[in-house]
Amino acid sequence: MKGKKQGPTPVKMVLVLVSVAVIFAAVLAAVNQITRPTIERNAREKL
Repeated sequence: MKGKKQGPTPVKMVLVLVSVAVIFAAVLAAVNQITRPTIERNAREKL
């Protein structure tokens, strides 16, 4: 239970969470760009 060990671990966890969040956001953005045209095409075909 030393302060030195407690210091870096939360920072690493935050960095990992931030990097995962950024990657997740990038994937969602890419998926949205891919799916939006197809959804619009399907809507136009249905109309």
